[in-house]
Amino acid sequence: MRRIGAVVVAAMLGLALAAPAHAATFNMDSTADEPDANTGLAACATAAGDCTLRAAIDQANADSSDSTINLASGTYTLTGANDEDSNASGDLDVLSRGFQVTIAGAGARTTVMASTASSTCWCAPSWPSAV
Repeated sequence: MRRIGAVVVAAMLGLALAAPAHAATFNMDSTADEPDANTGLAACATAAGDCTLRAAIDQANADSSDSTINLASGTYTLTGANDEDSNASGDLDVLSRGFQVTIAGAGARTTVMASTASSTCWCAPSWPSAV
């Protein structure tokens, strides 16, 4: 009986000490269309230090976990050519590689996506992603 109790306690301690699953959350503080300055760092930041939608997607694409991107109210105008699939310019390329990327706006009337190109705003070739 003591042995069973010791096994149960050891199993419970193992569960309690296991690291929780990492989930990244990025909160926009700029509507500019600028990339992340360094995807090797776990922080959404352009060269100017802002967290933009493109920078947050860069981070989500580089991260190996689920990500949530919270958009503030405003108009997010995407610039540049749409002829690449690495999120460098133009449309936003969500490359979640098997992890969920959720992008949540502040409401349909207050969060607006626009593009200066004649293409779409979103490209999500790998799923699951939620926009």
